[in-house]
Amino acid sequence: MKILAVSFLGSVLVTAMTWVLGKRFGIHDIPNQRSSHTIPKVRIGGVGFIVVFYVVLKGLSWFNILLPWRFLAIAAAVALLGLADDFFKLSPKLRLALQVLASGAVVMLGVRLESLALWGYEWSAPVWVLQGLSFVWMLGCINMYNFMDGADGLAGGFGILLCFFLYFLTPVGWHPYRVALLALAGALAGFLLFNFHPSKIFMGDVGSTFLGFFFGLYVLLIARDLSQVLVPMIMLMSPFLWDSFYTFGRRAWQRKPVWQAHREHLYQWLIISGISHGQVAGLYYGWTLFCGLMALLYQYGSRVLEVTVLLMTILMALGVTLGVKQYSKKHD
Repeated sequence: MKILAVSFLGSVLVTAMTWVLGKRFGIHDIPNQRSSHTIPKVRIGGVGFIVVFYVVLKGLSWFNILLPWRFLAIAAAVALLGLADDFFKLSPKLRLALQVLASGAVVMLGVRLESLALWGYEWSAPVWVLQGLSFVWMLGCINMYNFMDGADGLAGGFGILLCFFLYFLTPVGWHPYRVALLALAGALAGFLLFNFHPSKIFMGDVGSTFLGFFFGLYVLLIARDLSQVLVPMIMLMSPFLWDSFYTFGRRAWQRKPVWQAHREHLYQWLIISGISHGQVAGLYYGWTLFCGLMALLYQYGSRVLEVTVLLMTILMALGVTLGVKQYSKKHD
């Protein structure tokens, strides 16, 4: 609880300072035809919770809590890339190329899937296949989180829920990793005070790409040694994963540029249809809570229960998609 409190209070202070400096120097996200907001907002709020997160982790190292700092260094590099994009609007090709390097570095340093576990069975595959899947996972998570950061409170609140459920999905023996989740949850909660609707500040690419990289890396680090946690962790992340995958696949099917900015995510359809940012965030919080409970039941329940909760998670994703589509058509 001390870690949560320190991270929270530190994040409130640093985020407030970031907001003041952003206002002072005009570091704003200017609304355009794709935006979900109508007035300029400070766009580098992610700097606050990232700085606090690293400061707290450094403090924990004094208590002999060992963390994978070389991977956290890559995460910091991804955050700096996002910050550069916030300031200078890097070209999509350059941004993607640097994200490819970061994702590839993780895999080359040995963080990859060793096998795939489903319903009690271990499925082996050639090393190059597992490396490829791990690379796609990392690159996909970075961009998934960035795509989904488009409504007040959505990405920050989702991150807090991920930290909460990942904490309980992670075995007790992985204490340093669980502590890192507490530090990040507290920092995100402090940021969310300024980001929930009506927001004063956005996390920006610096925050969203960092979170995508962090959560993608976290899953790989645990699943590398404990392959049975991969499925429940993917179930937990499925609200963002499904929204991104569904939107990507639909745009590819319609032969639209998949990397071009747009307003066709499920959560964006709801906002366009008149649902408030707070209500959209609440919907995704509820969806994530459901998936988190299903993930816990999958990991700690019986073999029969695994099949049931996995099916329920899939049906929930399909049900949300159908409901959003029907609501959007009705309120066009």
